[in-house]
Amino acid sequence: MKRLLAAIAVLALVYFAGRAIVRALASEETKIRWALEEMRDGFNDAEPAPVIDHLHPLFREEQSGADLDMAEQALIAVCIGEIDSTTKTFALRAEADFDAWAVELGADDATATAKGDVGLFRSRAGVEKLEWRAKVELELVDDEHEGWLVQRAAFETLEGDRRLR
Repeated sequence: MKRLLAAIAVLALVYFAGRAIVRALASEETKIRWALEEMRDGFNDAEPAPVIDHLHPLFREEQSGADLDMAEQALIAVCIGEIDSTTKTFALRAEADFDAWAVELGADDATATAKGDVGLFRSRAGVEKLEWRAKVELELVDDEHEGWLVQRAAFETLEGDRRLR
């Protein structure tokens, strides 16, 4: 039994050490894509924290003028209120292929832009329908403690309506 526990402890240590090495050696562009994936996955799991954690304290959404507090309140309301009445699960799903996004570092390597498309789908009775598709432009800042944070977001609607109903 002691050997099994020791083996499990060693495997866990190797896993976390390997993961730390991979993260340390990853390019800044890859780190940005990972941050965006965490935000998307958090939204899809109806968990506001992974989204909010990657927003800069001076965050601003261009079209609505929303700041960090407004974005946080809206996200919490969406995560609580958007439930499919049939499946009793979160009714919205964001879809974005961040590998296809253009990510460019600023001259100082402490800022970056990320541009790409995102789709927002709604599930009703288990059937998904595209609600909104947009071209997104993000400005990010590298925080030494928090990693890459979105400071500004701009959306250009390509299809549908961004207002959730």
